[in-house]
Amino acid sequence: MGRKPRRNRTAARSKKRQRKKMTPRERLGKWLWMIGSFPAYAGLFLVIGGVIYLPSAASAQRADIEVHQHGAPAIGEVVGIGRASTPHARPGGGSTTYYPVTEQVIRGAHTTTEWKHYASTDSGLWAEGQKLPLLYDIGGSTRVVIDTPEASALLGRKARSFQRALLIGAPASVLGFAMVYTGRYMNPDAREKRRRARVLRSKQLRRRTP
Repeated sequence: MGRKPRRNRTAARSKKRQRKKMTPRERLGKWLWMIGSFPAYAGLFLVIGGVIYLPSAASAQRADIEVHQHGAPAIGEVVGIGRASTPHARPGGGSTTYYPVTEQVIRGAHTTTEWKHYASTDSGLWAEGQKLPLLYDIGGSTRVVIDTPEASALLGRKARSFQRALLIGAPASVLGFAMVYTGRYMNPDAREKRRRARVLRSKQLRRRTP
């Protein structure tokens, strides 16, 4: 006596679990969150890539321009083809790049150079036994560049691609995260979940504090 029938308790629990109907504001918030997630994280990936790789690409391009202005010629022989992997957004989705390894004599010293700045996805761009014209800085620095139009164009394309990554990724990421934040703010259920999570974390911290 005094206990509710089992069927009534089950119905009450089922009714309690039913999700309330979303309002137009909540639906808009959900769509903003879903649509904004892609540009937010894709833009962030582009920004990270640009920040990591642009300095070295820009430095290689600047060295190419300066050494071409006052450099002395030399000849390098390709003795090997190196391989490297490019980063990609998807795991295992990168591509293989190829760069020449040359031997040359500069200022009377025999040296071997791995030209990783000139890595390209075109496997036929470099070939073993190929003679590459080089330029080295006569000002006393150790800078050496490959003296071909294709090599200079390759360095320019790399620097411009990372610049575009920053110019596109930064506003896309800002806009995307703004949409995600707005969508979460417009969804009261999400706000309530975050409030409960904060309360739970606060209680856990109080329990751990002696």
